[in-house]
Amino acid sequence: MKQRSVTQYTIAHFLAFTGMRIGEALALTWQDVDFENGIININKSRGSFGVGTPKTLNSYRTIPIDETVVSTLKKYSIYFYCKELKFSVRVPFKDDAQIFIPHLNLDGIGVSSTKSNFNLAGKLLGFQLLQIV
Repeated sequence: MKQRSVTQYTIAHFLAFTGMRIGEALALTWQDVDFENGIININKSRGSFGVGTPKTLNSYRTIPIDETVVSTLKKYSIYFYCKELKFSVRVPFKDDAQIFIPHLNLDGIGVSSTKSNFNLAGKLLGFQLLQIV
């Protein structure tokens, strides 16, 4: 089986623990995450045409995140910005940078690849697959 990237693993974990839509998660920036208070502000979404507004007015919301998600995101930020970016393209950490950026592609990770990786993870774990929109 093809090895999945740290980014794809982190996204799958993040989606499973937050219940966010894929497009919402892919549009997140570091400034949307309040690690101290354990909350995420959802105020945009990413689709085929890039980052834009969420689906509905009710999609603008703040959700709580538990210590597992906080810890995973902190580890991911250390891994990603210290290892992948610092040593390859030397991009500095910015609060307004998207969280989920694949290796050497600073435009952000794609919706379709995230859906397929999330479905694969569920299949490997023996979960009944639900449609993620």
